[in-house]
Amino acid sequence: MDNIVNKSSQTKFLCLIIDDTLSWKAHIDNIMSKLNTAYFVIRMIQPLMFTETLRMVYFADVHSILNFGIIFWGNQPLTVRKFLKFKNG
Repeated sequence: MDNIVNKSSQTKFLCLIIDDTLSWKAHIDNIMSKLNTAYFVIRMIQPLMFTETLRMVYFADVHSILNFGIIFWGNQPLTVRKFLKFKNG
């Protein structure tokens, strides 16, 4: 019985997108998409919520996205460029 394993350029493992070059580009792009959505939500609810409530939303959504797996992908040079762009708009 021969099993054929197809080569893939990237795979998702424990919610981390790992590519064949370990550049983390696909994972960082995925995170940026999630962060943009979270940023939009926070901007929309900001006039309606107290600061402490917004802080809880931040830690529940944004902080958890950033913190998960950062020990693996956080030292990648692409993260600095992406997050500076995100921070500056």
